Amino acid sequence: MNKILNFCPYCEDEREVERITKTETFKIRNEAIQVKTKLLKCKKCHEEFEDPESKEDCLKMAYEIYREKFKWMKPEEIRKLRKEYDLTQKELASLLGFGEVTLSRYENGALQDETHDQVLKLAQNPENLIRLMETNSSIAEKRKRELLCIWKNKFSSGSWQKILNSHLGNFPPDYTNGNRSHDFSRMENAILFLCSGKGMLKTILNKALFYSDFLNFKKYNLSITGSRYVKLQFGPVPDDYEFIYAVAIHDGILKVKEIDFSGSCIGEVYTSAKNPDISMFSPEELEVMATVKKKITAMSATKASELSHQEEAYLKTAEKEYISYEFSKVLKFMK
Repeated sequence: MNKILNFCPYCEDEREVERITKTETFKIRNEAIQVKTKLLKCKKCHEEFEDPESKEDCLKMAYEIYREKFKWMKPEEIRKLRKEYDLTQKELASLLGFGEVTLSRYENGALQDETHDQVLKLAQNPENLIRLMETNSSIAEKRKRELLCIWKNKFSSGSWQKILNSHLGNFPPDYTNGNRSHDFSRMENAILFLCSGKGMLKTILNKALFYSDFLNFKKYNLSITGSRYVKLQFGPVPDDYEFIYAVAIHDGILKVKEIDFSGSCIGEVYTSAKNPDISMFSPEELEVMATVKKKITAMSATKASELSHQEEAYLKTAEKEYISYEFSKVLKFMK
């Protein structure tokens, strides 16, 4: 039998040693975790020490056993999750409410805490991460729309249709949607109608949709698209409008072009990529949209925003709350 020689740190000399396996106990989160480790034992002084040929990290092994025991996500699963969503560490950390350094540590083997593990597991469901993305204010709007489009394409096995229905079409007719459940086909073709020709700035399009739906409700007690509108800082906007426009751009319904306003800010102009299907609208609805389009395209974005801020629908609705179609009775738009 061949002798095994190795430097003994206790004898401070090369000695004959033997390889042994020993069980070590690590205390991980008040849990005793046993790990089998490979050591060398000096045949001269009988002391045990680390085997330099063993690449095993005992603490890492203890973490792996702990994760396995409590069904926690492994570092490779966290990395896979992030890459599956095409996210940087900074972006995923922002969505989940972690620090970027914390997420990096988890991906590289540090043991996550229980709360963070639950959040990571929830993020494995595309619907949950999409909702987090929609409400996140740290990620730029353009990047949000890009990611939403990527996810729509990647997770098109039914989950996106479910999200469309739950966000845009599962609400019964009432005063928040103009007595019509949201109809994405109507919304799509209303957008195509309004953006045909020279197109519209996104901020103008938000106002054009709002006034089209509210003016139609004022005249006929029924909205055109069934959209719910929310009060935001810059005026009324369709609920989930960024998501709707992202889908429209991704599906080739809209084309988008960025324009620079004297170097002070960037705006987006939407133009129709195809003709609208006007057969789904009544002559009265088409007349309303044409009237709104003609008037609002004659305004600047600032003027349209100022006008929407003067509407009682805006003044009497709390920030981020749904705007009641009952305010259509006192619209200033056509006065």
